[in-house]
Amino acid sequence: MPRAPSSFFINAKNIFLTYPRCVFPKQQALDAIRNIQFPISPIYVRVVQETHQDGSPHLYCLLQFEGKFRTESARFFDIKSPTSNSMFHPNVQGARNSLVVRDYISKYGDFVKWGNFRPDGQSRFSSDKTDEVYAAALVGEDKGMTLNIIKKGDPRSFIIHYDKLSSNLDRIFQKPLEPYVARFQQFERIPSFLIHWATQNVTGPANRPHRPMSIIIEGPSRTGKTCWARSLNPQV
Repeated sequence: MPRAPSSFFINAKNIFLTYPRCVFPKQQALDAIRNIQFPISPIYVRVVQETHQDGSPHLYCLLQFEGKFRTESARFFDIKSPTSNSMFHPNVQGARNSLVVRDYISKYGDFVKWGNFRPDGQSRFSSDKTDEVYAAALVGEDKGMTLNIIKKGDPRSFIIHYDKLSSNLDRIFQKPLEPYVARFQQFERIPSFLIHWATQNVTGPANRPHRPMSIIIEGPSRTGKTCWARSLNPQV
C-alpha cells in the first residue's frame, strides 16, 4: 500500500540532523545518537554545537552509513535529555553532498566526531546536488567561506566562472558605507555670503526651499573648500 504523501520517510546514506534549542553537551549528544538502535550501524558521526544570536543552543549532526539507511519513523532520531524526561526531536534531511554539509556545520570548529568520514564517491553533481551546494553557500558568513563551499561542492563552476562568482559575492557581501565624519567641525574666515547660502539651502527637508540654490566654489587647492562643504552634510 503506498505511503500517504504527508508521511515521514528517509532513505539515504548521509543524513543531516538539526536539533533546535537542544541543551545536550555535544559529546553526550554524540553518545546518545550512537546508542540509537540502528538497523545498520553508522560509520561516521559528527556533532556540532552552536549558539544562535538569540542565545538558544542548537545541535547539528552528520551521520554516514555504509549503505542507505531507511526509516518511516519521524521520531527515530529523538534523544532524551540527560537531566530530565524531555525529548529532543530533530529536523531530518538526506545530505546529498556530505562534504559540503560537514564543512558547513563545522564552520565554528566546536564539534566532536566518531569514525572515519567518507567523501561522496561521485565526482559530478546532479542538479539537485548543485542546488544543495549553492543553498549552503548562501548562508556563508563571508566571501571567503562562500567561495570555499563552492570550490569543494562545484569545482567546475569555481574554475570556469570564478570571475563572475567573485564579482557577484563582492556585491552580496558588500559592507554598508560608514557615515562620513567631518575631520574639522569649525572653520574660520568663511565669507558671510557662503554662511547665508548654507543656512538657507543646506537644511532639513522641512525647512529646505522648494528649489534650493546650488553654488560652485572655486579657489586654490588645499584651502578647505571640500572639508567645509562636507561638514555641512555627511551626504555632500
